[in-house]
Amino acid sequence: MSAVAEPVVVRVEDAPKPRPFYAFNARYTVEPGAKPDALLDDAGCWLEAISASVNNLAMELGSRDSTLQANPVLAGRMAWGAYHMIEMVRGAVEAAQVAMLSESNRDNAA
Repeated sequence: MSAVAEPVVVRVEDAPKPRPFYAFNARYTVEPGAKPDALLDDAGCWLEAISASVNNLAMELGSRDSTLQANPVLAGRMAWGAYHMIEMVRGAVEAAQVAMLSESNRDNAA
């Protein structure tokens, strides 16, 4: 008895698609093969940068001779940037959670 291998056909519409994790003027996506630990590592790096930025912003605004108090537009831009970085972290963590659930479902189905 001989076995003939069936060709594997993958249609473009069936291929995994990148998932959006942050949108501003453009959409930023997570590739389908991204691992949850890599996403969480990225989120941790961004959180360190955000923490330092917000801490410096708060210290400057609390200082009597602050250049940021004299320039509230600059302080607003810094706060706006920190907000958007936090949104990026939120999106990366949510994408990691989705990836972990997908891995778990795949493991349970096997």
